[in-house]
Amino acid sequence: MNDDDRTAQALVDDGNALAAAGSHEEAIARFREAERLGATWVGLNIGNSFRALHRDREAEIAYRSAWNQAGDEEAAVNLAVVLAERGDADATSLYESLIARGNPQAVFNRALDLAEEGQRRRAIGLLRSVQSAPSLKQHVAGELGILLEEEGRYVEAEPLLRQAVDADPRARASLAMLLLNRKRSDEALIVLRYGVDRGEVESMVPLANYLCDHGRAAEGKVLYEQASRLGDAYAMTNLGIELLREGEEDPARKWLQRAVDHGDPMARSILEDIGDLSTWSE
Repeated sequence: MNDDDRTAQALVDDGNALAAAGSHEEAIARFREAERLGATWVGLNIGNSFRALHRDREAEIAYRSAWNQAGDEEAAVNLAVVLAERGDADATSLYESLIARGNPQAVFNRALDLAEEGQRRRAIGLLRSVQSAPSLKQHVAGELGILLEEEGRYVEAEPLLRQAVDADPRARASLAMLLLNRKRSDEALIVLRYGVDRGEVESMVPLANYLCDHGRAAEGKVLYEQASRLGDAYAMTNLGIELLREGEEDPARKWLQRAVDHGDPMARSILEDIGDLSTWSE
């Protein structure tokens, strides 16, 4: 290693420390210095800091540089994520290229995209192909379990969801839904209450739904409010619906408007059905 290489590595190490501390502008400056000394592979680090700053166009340029100049597959995966987020069809072709190279993260990400598009069975097939990837094992178990639960394939889903519950709150909620669907409500409630105790919104809302549906609306509303304070739009909507059922129209409208402000289209539809939307803006 020559002097320039040692200096570049020191700059990268310094930049990584700054990035870890949240000082991304300073981190980028260090990475750029290292790049000028020949560290072409540092584009990944530059791109990640730009992403942290929500400067996705600059992140895209940095990731492309690292992929094209240094063959950095991690940068290519991150580039595909940026492209997919803005609806660029090039994301799919890039993922397919990386999948052909055997990149498990690309397989995983592409499976998630397919699931979002409603192509669950294709997504399940891709996830099964990377179940043994050590770095993804728990993530794959969670996503695969959730998709299998949605398909009603409960026997296959349950062990996967149990494997993932401590790492993925969505997996815990999905496991609870599976147990409810299999008439194992006592187990489901234990699962959900454990998630609530851990502060997981994903468990608060389904537990509140269950309580409201089983004559325990007062307890359910407490959970909806708790989840709402954490920013969950569906909890706000469901709380509004429950209040409407109880004839509490004014507070119901306020919660529904909050849900609208947090992006829930169902809340907007309900408000339009019961009155003037703008009256209840915050």
